[in-house]
Amino acid sequence: MKFVLKRTMAAAGAAVLIGAAPTVHAMDVPCFDVAGLSECYVGAVNAPVPSRTFADWTIGSLSLDAVSNLVGFFLTPGLTLSEVSLWSGGSEALSDGNLSNGISFDKVAAGDYSVRIGGMVNGPALFGQAFGLYAGGFSVTPAIPEPQTFALMLAGLLAVGYVARRRLS
Repeated sequence: MKFVLKRTMAAAGAAVLIGAAPTVHAMDVPCFDVAGLSECYVGAVNAPVPSRTFADWTIGSLSLDAVSNLVGFFLTPGLTLSEVSLWSGGSEALSDGNLSNGISFDKVAAGDYSVRIGGMVNGPALFGQAFGLYAGGFSVTPAIPEPQTFALMLAGLLAVGYVARRRLS
């Protein structure tokens, strides 16, 4: 009787795994000065073997204080990424589309974003699920100087003007 129960439970568990929707296991991680990245993400994706596709999976978050340009890359053993996007309040910013040369977003507004990926899992399969890994992130560069930069530049120009005026007098 116990053997039949165990076998039934094992079959039910395998059925749940086979019919399960794709899932992503993600985390924001410290970058540790890896390739100049300031925002890093690491995780795993699994998807059912028949389709092996996944879309709009959130892998982490990103907060920008000013309008910024983002440049980055993802290493994806067992995955083929077709899209990387930033989501904020229902609006989406897609990457430039050519993911083989890295990822870039130009002039992204300040705010809080969730980073999402989509693509195909082509890694090894176990119990009807295919698995793949990703690791990578972004280097964030402000697109326009911050107000402090302009204030410092103005102070420098005033100092140069003052010195030039004193020399002429």
